[in-house]
Amino acid sequence: MIECGDGPPTDVELIITLEQWQLPEQRPTDLGWAYVAIAGDGYSEAVNVIVKATAGQPAIRYLEWGRP
Repeated sequence: MIECGDGPPTDVELIITLEQWQLPEQRPTDLGWAYVAIAGDGYSEAVNVIVKATAGQPAIRYLEWGRP
């Protein structure tokens, strides 16, 4: 991600979260979905994350880098 710009992110912002969304993407063990914007000097990216419950603990099930 930082290959496009210089240095680490300067801004990280949680844009939206969902606890329910359209199937088939959502699974019964999913706790939620989040879209996070990440920006630094010379770049602006984002990440989509789905968090699921694993043995009673939250864990990342899905991670997608990049803007839609």
